[in-house]
Amino acid sequence: MPERPPRLHHVFQRYDPPLYFVTFNTNRRRRLLANASVQNELVHFAQEGQVRGIGLGRYVIMPDHIQLFVRGTLDFCLRQWVRMLRRALSTRIVAVPSHWQPGFLRSFVAQ
Repeated sequence: MPERPPRLHHVFQRYDPPLYFVTFNTNRRRRLLANASVQNELVHFAQEGQVRGIGLGRYVIMPDHIQLFVRGTLDFCLRQWVRMLRRALSTRIVAVPSHWQPGFLRSFVAQ
């Protein structure tokens, strides 16, 4: 009888924190984000996160949404992290609040 290929739980390490691909939008898809001030704040937020073991990977800032890769520690809470990032970016948006569409999209890239 031919040998079965290994199952995924034997191939992937379960103790590594997952890598997320995240997308979040401005409220009503307003074009608020494509400026140097927002980009600088995102970089600053990422640098502060490194101290806490949170890595922000590649990202794209479009006028009405942001897409990025992020990985945290084992106790990383993605929802809380996105909330804090939005709050930080809101300080750089020159427009009447509310800046953000509720929720965000996320996908596991690697677990």
